[in-house]
Amino acid sequence: LDLYGLEMDELRRADATTLRPDIQTDGTPSAALAARLTARALAGEPCAANWVVRAADGRETPCEVRLVRLPAPGRRLLRVSLLDMSERRRMEERERAIAEDLRQAQKLQAVAKLTGGLAHEFNNLLTVVKGNLELLSEDLEESGQQGLLQAASHATLRAIDLTQRLLAFSGHQALRTESVSLREHLRETLPALERAMGAGVRIELDLAEGLWSVEVDALGLENALLNLALNARDAMPRGGRIVMRAANRRVEISGVAAWGLHAAGDYVEVEVEDEGVGIAPDDLPRVTEPFFTTKGVGQGSGLGLSSVHGFVLQSGGGLRIESTPGLGTRVRFVLPRAQAAVRAPVARARAAAQGGGGETLLIVEDDPAVRAFTRTMFERAGYDVIAVADAPTALGVLATQPGVALLFTDVVLPGGVSGLALAQQVRRDHPRIPILFTSGYAEGDLGRVAGEDLPLEVLPKPFDRQHVLARVRSLLDSEARP
Repeated sequence: LDLYGLEMDELRRADATTLRPDIQTDGTPSAALAARLTARALAGEPCAANWVVRAADGRETPCEVRLVRLPAPGRRLLRVSLLDMSERRRMEERERAIAEDLRQAQKLQAVAKLTGGLAHEFNNLLTVVKGNLELLSEDLEESGQQGLLQAASHATLRAIDLTQRLLAFSGHQALRTESVSLREHLRETLPALERAMGAGVRIELDLAEGLWSVEVDALGLENALLNLALNARDAMPRGGRIVMRAANRRVEISGVAAWGLHAAGDYVEVEVEDEGVGIAPDDLPRVTEPFFTTKGVGQGSGLGLSSVHGFVLQSGGGLRIESTPGLGTRVRFVLPRAQAAVRAPVARARAAAQGGGGETLLIVEDDPAVRAFTRTMFERAGYDVIAVADAPTALGVLATQPGVALLFTDVVLPGGVSGLALAQQVRRDHPRIPILFTSGYAEGDLGRVAGEDLPLEVLPKPFDRQHVLARVRSLLDSEARP
């Protein structure tokens, strides 16, 4: 009776054709399906089928109808029962949606893995190209060919930016996480963001009091904010306002899935809101896919939001996007609260490279071209270089040649022994040898391998030659001081 919204007397008097739609959901006319089911049931065959009933107010409900012939000699009686399937249909729809989300996540995971591997290989190639262009630039400084070299270097830098975005999407970029005061970081980053916006776009900060520090890679966070600000700027061709907000947020267990997090806990929520054209509802689920863009041809790489999404996930956070066409877009992400106190900023290495004094450097790099360039770079700077392809060979060198002053190693190495495992062994056997890492990508946060007294520094490929030389010189000078 509840299905039809009628009293028993009303139901008995009702025209059967008013209690059902003309056509069932599978396209079969209701009258034909009813006749077929009735004939089968009268023949003694129990039968069931999907059936839609129509209530007096026009509301339609999916049901399962079952017909069974009753044992009545000389009479043809049927028992007809209806089972409301509304809740089951809703559960099936939810299950299908979850399955589709899972398939999409698995597809993106596979793409991310492939992308990370490709970007890592490209970074090795770009390390060789960029480094040798810099060396060649010094050799041809007076030849009048600097314009050609500058054009090649500019193209290389664009390729480097592309691979870094791919790594960010894949979650394999080398991150150096630390406790960062988000309030100070946003205020320090604001001038650079404002310069990138141009005329007509202003950025406002709205930072809550008592803002927690976050555990994050500071440079990665700066790049993420820049990407979001540039997207917001492009969505406001006539100018407008971008608001960046930050506030503490406690994510309970019930909110973990909505944010895509691994655990409940304390987070800091960052929000970037614009007054732009917004994103169409059909496009919104795809905006974090790599190479998907709503901008015109040549106006976007389609890697901005995907790289931000990858960075946030790799940092242990989650991201959500809300948008209303014509009103604007709001991107929100959470980052985990830092457990340690904010460390004092470390002074950057001097840009000018300082030459070596004949010290012996041990280079561990499996890519032959990268290894050859790295050897040339350090030899030109005045160092003696021993270059090997894997960790076991490096350990053999250290066992037989006591004069090694510094270890410069890739993180990912062949032969079953990674750069991290090599560093652990070197720290145990040769505790005074400083270690410097390089990587096209890193599988997760490297952290520390042997306690608080062993901070690991990772120089991402393609590395800046001057910066590498300055860092090596700084580490050697620090080790030489009593």
